[in-house]
Amino acid sequence: MTRGITGRVVRFGLVGALAISPLLTGVGSAGADQNQPAHFFIIMMENTSYSSLIGNPNAPWINKAASKYGFAKNYYGVSHPSQPNYIAATSGSTNGVTDDNDVTINVRNVVDQLEAHGKSWKAYMQSLSLCNGNKLAHACGDQLYERKHNP
Repeated sequence: MTRGITGRVVRFGLVGALAISPLLTGVGSAGADQNQPAHFFIIMMENTSYSSLIGNPNAPWINKAASKYGFAKNYYGVSHPSQPNYIAATSGSTNGVTDDNDVTINVRNVVDQLEAHGKSWKAYMQSLSLCNGNKLAHACGDQLYERKHNP
């Protein structure tokens, strides 16, 4: 946790959806406690274990961020392959999805909760712009973007 440009607290999560809950409790709203996070970032590290990332000299930025802001050490995938994990991270359940077949589901998720509390949000998906904004494309370019990683 650190103070951002506005003096408000900023919290940073490397992995884990449970840590997003402070956003749902009035964080950043008028009159909110100045020690509550104004922004919250979650970076999902696909197929990367704690031991291969934290302390790795080939990942200096992410290690600096983890050291400065903290990270969720006790967050693990709930299933294999990828898509069920991304769905669970945002909705709290795999919702019956068990594979990477680009399934579209309509269930209540953390974005719905943020919007219901008047909070804004953004999601950045690696290389999504290569798809010309087509969020339903399976993959783009050299396949850095994969729809299954976009819950």
